[in-house]
Amino acid sequence: MVCDRCIRVVGEVLREQGMTISSIQLGLVTLEGEPDERLLGNLGASLRKAGFELQDDPGSRIIETIRLAVIDWVHHGEMRHYPGNFSDFLSGRMHREYGYLSSLFSRSEQVTIEQYLIRQKVERVKELIQYGEMNLSQIADELRYSSVAHLSGQFRKMTGMTAGEYRKQAQATRRPLDQV
Repeated sequence: MVCDRCIRVVGEVLREQGMTISSIQLGLVTLEGEPDERLLGNLGASLRKAGFELQDDPGSRIIETIRLAVIDWVHHGEMRHYPGNFSDFLSGRMHREYGYLSSLFSRSEQVTIEQYLIRQKVERVKELIQYGEMNLSQIADELRYSSVAHLSGQFRKMTGMTAGEYRKQAQATRRPLDQV
């Protein structure tokens, strides 16, 4: 789950299955009581139909928590408030060695955490360009790029166009966060 709409949809699916929710937040649901295997199977099918996956093993939960940490870092401004780098932020948040997290994520997702982070940053750059309230220098500062040239290089590598070309597109296309 990566947005408030996701939380709402998952909550509706759970209630339709007759489950009582203790709490629901991005990437984590706590239920009152323990669902049986039949109910979990029905829940899994209903969630898949709504575009979600039931992640009930520890590895999947760690992967989802990493994804949410990246989204918090890039899209919800955590990078502005944290003095260190992302690997320190993630290790501290998850209370695990970054090497372990990176290895687990890469094996599961076939992309490194760093590549996933860059993808999210490029989507955020697209969003900020579309808003039209910041120039590239301000966007580079906002996303902690070392320079506009660094931002521009990553943007071009990921999109095949410069940020200026992207800005000029009549209808720039962005992907939802859960599809990055």
